Amino acid sequence: MKVLWIAILIPPLALAQAQQQGRPATPEDLSRRQVPPAESVRQEQLVTGRVQLEAAIVKSAPDRVTLRPGAGKQAAPAEMTVVLNPAALADLKPGTYSVLADQRRHSGGIAGALKLRDTRGLVYLSEKIVDVPLLKPADREGWTVTQHPAGRRTFVFEDQCKAVYNVPTEFRFGEQKWELSAHQTQMVRVANVSYKLSLTQSQFVVLKQCPVTFEGGRSEVDYTISRL
Repeated sequence: MKVLWIAILIPPLALAQAQQQGRPATPEDLSRRQVPPAESVRQEQLVTGRVQLEAAIVKSAPDRVTLRPGAGKQAAPAEMTVVLNPAALADLKPGTYSVLADQRRHSGGIAGALKLRDTRGLVYLSEKIVDVPLLKPADREGWTVTQHPAGRRTFVFEDQCKAVYNVPTEFRFGEQKWELSAHQTQMVRVANVSYKLSLTQSQFVVLKQCPVTFEGGRSEVDYTISRL
């Protein structure tokens, strides 16, 4: 019984080497541990900063979009990931587009923006704004998105340092404008093209006197504009 038990504990490589040499396993054989080959771990390459390129778009997770640059983009990683709200991905159609992406870390996580164009123009635009927009006004191709903290407020929650409210956000294209609240969507038509406006989140923080320094964002807007 002891012989069988010892044989089970002998590392397979050491046992095989001893058998090939026609001798019993020694304590030196037992001390040699067999190290399995390291498994290659695929690390996620997040978009950092502003990126513009032609790329194929695929949904890689409920809150992630993977960009796969074309063969000509030698300097770009094989894949890059943009983090978006899961609700924003409902209207994203996989395909190959002209892509503008921007992504930054903030105290509460990651804020991302993704713009897709094809030969007909704007296809998809999604952005999470935490105090400062990721996209420039020209990036939105005539659209403006403005939060109105002084508009009608809906109380969300409060603690000893802050009160959080849902507030309206205005979408404007030329002379046309639409005001949405959090979790609202609206179908619109501009320049003979139909779009779906979606406002996932629009919150504003009102600070109170508090001994603890507030480090989060005061204003947060998460929206999507998608062509129908």
